Amino acid sequence: MEKNEKDPSDENQGVSDKMLDKAATTLNWWNRAASINADDPFLVGVLKIGIRIIGILILLAISPFVIMGLILGFIAAG
Repeated sequence: MEKNEKDPSDENQGVSDKMLDKAATTLNWWNRAASINADDPFLVGVLKIGIRIIGILILLAISPFVIMGLILGFIAAG
């Protein structure tokens, strides 16, 4: 391969790094939003517990689709 040609795996690595960074940023935001602090009023604490529960329910709801996507991806690659 010539020096001026781009390796497609390098380009895909950049895209996956960006996706991982975005996912980590979103997870950190969600974690900070749902963290219960000692100085939070009672209702804010209840709201943050509700945010945690909603997040868990969302992850449980999408997990079958993620698993199915991984299975289909491995079948397509194989």
